[in-house]
Amino acid sequence: MKVRRPLFVLFLLLITISAVAQANQPALLPNAPAARLTLKDAEALALKNNPLITVGRLTALASQQVLRETRSAYWPSAVVDLTGVDTHDNSRITAGGLNNPIIYQRAAAGTTVSQLITDFGRTRNLVASSSLQAKAENENAVANALQIKLAVDQAFYNALQTRAVLQVAQGTVAERQTVTDQVQALFDSKLKSALDLSLASQSCAG
Repeated sequence: MKVRRPLFVLFLLLITISAVAQANQPALLPNAPAARLTLKDAEALALKNNPLITVGRLTALASQQVLRETRSAYWPSAVVDLTGVDTHDNSRITAGGLNNPIIYQRAAAGTTVSQLITDFGRTRNLVASSSLQAKAENENAVANALQIKLAVDQAFYNALQTRAVLQVAQGTVAERQTVTDQVQALFDSKLKSALDLSLASQSCAG
């Protein structure tokens, strides 16, 4: 399984973080302090709970087993045949090979051992291909982890940027409210006109 779609990775990441947050969310008190989440904690949480990490690791392990299976062609193989037969007309099969016609009841055993001598490089090329495939799956697992970390970093810094913009907006509103209060005080003292107060109020509301 190869996943190279950043949007799909981000979608799974958001689902995972949301599910973990809901599962581990404590009962909030009215004045309970908000939990702080660092970038490293967010990355560790995503790598721990994202299913793509597990899928990548299992796929890499499966590719290693395919490599072992391909290499097994180099080693000798043995087949053992055990037969117990009764007499049958026109029967010639026993112990895995062709034998004399079966006249009497008997049991037989046979062993066949085979060893690859040469196949003109076919097995060698298959092993090389399986080895490269296993390395590719390992790299895919690493790439999945890096994509998840990248998505977490983007979401984390976007949240920080949004928070900074909110703080600037709140500071601007507070300063405008201070100016409005000053104009209101001057208006009450007959030092500012109603037009000045109206302009200050609209600036604070806008």
